[in-house]
Amino acid sequence: MSIIKLDYDEKEHFLSFPNKLNVIKSIIDLDIVYINVYVSKGGNHHVLIHLLNEFNDLEVLCLQQILGSDWVRGAFNLRRVRAGQKNWNILFNEHLEVNK
Repeated sequence: MSIIKLDYDEKEHFLSFPNKLNVIKSIIDLDIVYINVYVSKGGNHHVLIHLLNEFNDLEVLCLQQILGSDWVRGAFNLRRVRAGQKNWNILFNEHLEVNK
């Protein structure tokens, strides 16, 4: 199972997502289980596409960029993949509150 994590900082990029996904599905066999859409505190959109397909790290990264995810995030993710980081596909960080 693979997860495609998309970060849309521009509303028009988010709005073009369904069309891009349909075109890609006509080219590449994507077996989508479900899709989650979140709105960040800053008003940006985060999309998680859960797939039955198994894609390697570079394939996931390519799909994220083809689907229009933030290009700066993509550059950082490429650096993480090339460095061999296991948890390279970071979309947002959870902030844990520590009890003192």
